[in-house]
Amino acid sequence: LVNRRSTLLFDHNRTPKPISGELKASRDLIKEMCKLNVDDIQPEFPDVFTKFIHTARLLSYPALSQVYSRAASICSTGRRHILDALPMLGSNAAFEVMKDIILKDGVPQDVVHDWLLALSFIPRPDLQTIGIITPLLKWKKADAQFYLSISAIVHSYCKWNSNCGTQAEVANIISFLENQAHSGCQIKEKNQVAIEKTLVAIKALGNIGVAQSVKNPTLQLCIEDEQLPMEVRIAAVEAHRRLPCEETSEYFLNLFRDQSVDSELRIASYLEVMRCPNYNIVKTIKRSLEEEEVNQVGSFVWSHLHNLLKSSSPSKVEIQALLQDKDLISKFSNDVRKYSHNYEGSLFFENYNFGGNYESNVIFSPKSYLPRSATFNVTVDLFGESVNIFEVAGRMEGFEHYVESVFGTKGPLSNARVKEGLQKLRFLRSTPEDLKSKVNALPNVVDTNFNDPK
Repeated sequence: LVNRRSTLLFDHNRTPKPISGELKASRDLIKEMCKLNVDDIQPEFPDVFTKFIHTARLLSYPALSQVYSRAASICSTGRRHILDALPMLGSNAAFEVMKDIILKDGVPQDVVHDWLLALSFIPRPDLQTIGIITPLLKWKKADAQFYLSISAIVHSYCKWNSNCGTQAEVANIISFLENQAHSGCQIKEKNQVAIEKTLVAIKALGNIGVAQSVKNPTLQLCIEDEQLPMEVRIAAVEAHRRLPCEETSEYFLNLFRDQSVDSELRIASYLEVMRCPNYNIVKTIKRSLEEEEVNQVGSFVWSHLHNLLKSSSPSKVEIQALLQDKDLISKFSNDVRKYSHNYEGSLFFENYNFGGNYESNVIFSPKSYLPRSATFNVTVDLFGESVNIFEVAGRMEGFEHYVESVFGTKGPLSNARVKEGLQKLRFLRSTPEDLKSKVNALPNVVDTNFNDPK
């Protein structure tokens, strides 16, 4: 009998099950694991460990805490078995026990980082999960792994709950991170520790992809402060990557067009604008390209637009309709050794509706002859969807001294030493003319005595 309407979407909430016998079963399984691990791990141990995970997953927080606290009295390795199983349980009770252990310094830092990494892959956290992990973010010993893992959990929750920003638990975490970033961007004496804390807070905000205001005043403060290191300002631009781009496109477009701004920041702003291009934005960028005087910016924008126009990726079809070859004036140097450049390669099979592409950005700065940053992204187009396989990015500064020590005038790979080494490696050496003439003047004994052999 149908007595209510419900959605056809799968309900991911777990069905409550009776847990009256699970506490005793968990203890019995710990005892069994202890017997199988007296001298060496027995072949039956993995099966028993798996059964323990499925059983302990149903325990409540008080019951699981009781099992953990009494595990040491069962056998010497009992507590270790529970510590190994906790990140695999996937229940809020397990998360709360892990939180208690971490806050009491119950496990080494490397184990804590492994736990946090496992937590960041929770597929569907709920609001209770967010409330449980919040104290970890505010812990005095919290490092970058705490910030980034917790922000990933919040993002996973917000992906399935569009109004998450209005909920107190999520808003509390966002407010904490914004305060951390705001105070970091206002510190007058910038030391490396303060810069790293500010960077981590900004990147965590970018991971969440939700802000109390789309036009985030904290991030704009970090972007516009010229006293801040460039990596912090660029990180603040990139923190908008998951925020709605329609409301911030005008801000970043104006930042890109301002030729007094550092070229790295302008390129980052350009890439942010191009997340959601429209006719007016593309028209403005093409006009700016005609008036551009900075070769670093012009070279990158030209290469990026040119690659967009030639790409085979179906996700680029819409913007290709806004571009034409005649619009892309090639007045900038294409020397990839000195100027910022975008690289792209793509392939798509329409018959199979399958393809892929890679994209890379190499960004130079007028302040250095070495590239400052680089990114590499691989995406697969499958069944009408673009799936990002992986993306790596890196940034370096201050390597000029090391490069000069190797390739400079006194370095082992200097121009003079390399030239000298190449000369020594030549297999066919030149012969002086005077020596050659003396050799030719020597008598040919065979020809001279051929008619009178001895």
